[in-house]
Amino acid sequence: MGSDNAVLVAGDVTAQVNPDGARLESLVVHGHELIVPLDAEGPIFSGAFPMIPWCGLVRDARLDVDGQEVALAADWDVHALHGVVKDAAWTVDEATPEAVALAVDLPDAWPFGGRASARFALTGHSLAITWTVEAGAQDMPAAIGWHPWFTRRVASADLEVGQGFTAQWARSADGVPLDAWKPVAPPPWDDSFLASAPVTLTWGDAVQLTLRGSGGVYSVYDGRELGVVVAAQTSPHERLGHRLQPGAALSLAVELAWGEPEGTPSHE
Repeated sequence: MGSDNAVLVAGDVTAQVNPDGARLESLVVHGHELIVPLDAEGPIFSGAFPMIPWCGLVRDARLDVDGQEVALAADWDVHALHGVVKDAAWTVDEATPEAVALAVDLPDAWPFGGRASARFALTGHSLAITWTVEAGAQDMPAAIGWHPWFTRRVASADLEVGQGFTAQWARSADGVPLDAWKPVAPPPWDDSFLASAPVTLTWGDAVQLTLRGSGGVYSVYDGRELGVVVAAQTSPHERLGHRLQPGAALSLAVELAWGEPEGTPSHE
């Protein structure tokens, strides 16, 4: 974790936000670390980072906008992955013991211009994050997502993802999205879903979180040993589902909420 991290503290909960990528690098709830730390496999497999202005792949780093092909920088083999701000140097605009706000101009790798901002606010029972992307002088397609790696095991208990997913983003046999929803298939998952209720994340009796995203779209990836991704998004993977006119903005509100630890006296 970087020495310049913003450290938020509320009761027995701490969160660390790194301005490099506006990454949530740590979230400790009731003494338990819930976020996969940075390791030798690199930042794409750890922490919790923004996906702006797209989620998932832009295949072959080529984006079709109004019938015109727009070339992007390939950073995942021949593809462009998870937007352009996950590695950018964000500026801290506000910092208090319980909140931090950051902003960044979208890098030149995104040819439409624009600006992104984020605000993290911690209480003893929740972490609220608001992500916003604003178009610059020209209109542009956009989507927002937040990509957290939740640790697979806490206090010897494996993570269970409880969900009320109502539909799953359909893919072809080779994994290309089909721009349609289908009934939910059982895991394993590397998929986007619709849900009308928050997603629950439970580690036995140690911690239970609820994850709510204002976009109503969630992506789950459970194919790695150390952690599970449960991402909140405004659009499913590989779809820039919004068109922003110059100066217009798109926001995604995310809330993680948890209860008091076992054995805490009631405040009634």
